[in-house]
Amino acid sequence: MKNLSKAFFITDSQSFDPLPIISTLPANIGIIIRDYEHPHRAQYAKTIRALTKNTVLVAKDVALAEKIKADGVHLPQFMVNELADVKAAHPEWVVTAAAHDMESTVQAERSGAHIVFLSPIFLTSSHPEQQPLKTAEILEITKKYTNVYALGGINSYNLAMLAELGFAGFSAISAFNNCGFVATLKAQT
Repeated sequence: MKNLSKAFFITDSQSFDPLPIISTLPANIGIIIRDYEHPHRAQYAKTIRALTKNTVLVAKDVALAEKIKADGVHLPQFMVNELADVKAAHPEWVVTAAAHDMESTVQAERSGAHIVFLSPIFLTSSHPEQQPLKTAEILEITKKYTNVYALGGINSYNLAMLAELGFAGFSAISAFNNCGFVATLKAQT
């Protein structure tokens, strides 16, 4: 298994073209290919895999991850019950999971997720109907589990708060479309 990236860029080609961003990412930033509705998702994923040596995970599609020789998969919360089987079939993979509260974090942890992406931490444009988690719940989770990464509303202004909240890393979508954000990350490496 590859070393775990400290941050992940989640693709969303409906909002902006991620390909130019991927080529500028530092080596310690992983990529999660989400784009569930992309009309040519398999070719799109293959293009991303060929573009970078960074860790590449495919969201929700084990077969596609196998096909493009990804470094692993990211499972949405509703698929966490498949996590142990995925890890058993692919022990070399990084397998991550989404969680939205303590209960789903516990389930992902018990299933063996290498990383649990907890969300939403802040207000987010990708899910404007969801309220951010309360600080007390975040702290309860991050004190109990060490492999929890923040997701949701991450930007240059709140990035420093993540360590204070106990997160081991983070994932973001639109923040990476801001050249200043990527420059900030490069300066930290």
